[in-house]
Amino acid sequence: MRFFDRYTGFWRRLKLFYIAYNLLKYNKLSYLKPAFKKYGVKRPIFFPLHSNHFENLPQALDHSEDGSWDEKGYVVLRSLLSIQEVDQINEDVALAIERKELDFNYTGRKIHFAYEKVEKIRHVMRHPKLLAALQGLIGAKVVPFQSINFQYGSEQ
Repeated sequence: MRFFDRYTGFWRRLKLFYIAYNLLKYNKLSYLKPAFKKYGVKRPIFFPLHSNHFENLPQALDHSEDGSWDEKGYVVLRSLLSIQEVDQINEDVALAIERKELDFNYTGRKIHFAYEKVEKIRHVMRHPKLLAALQGLIGAKVVPFQSINFQYGSEQ
């Protein structure tokens, strides 16, 4: 799995492969149909999504503390973590990289599944305030199953 995640960057950029993969996993994606309908996303569930597909979401979706979701496409949850907690997570990730427990994927920017090696990330993933905000945004129960960490921003 590690090889696949790290070295399949070229194939991942080809949207045809996303569609084919998602068609193979169609049954697992079918839970998205009600959300697509509810929020007016007019796109098959097996197609890749872009922020343009979410332009018509209702304003009531903004569960951030400062209204940033509707205006800028991200959520700010102030005081979710202290500066010390963020510093500790960064130190723990750096240590896990140094020990070769974690590595960047093919982009050289992302670390997938760091929560498996860094306890504090697991703790953040289950933070009640974070889960409540996410559940409010998507209108369904949230089950954390992956983490993506960045040394530098993704520029997305």
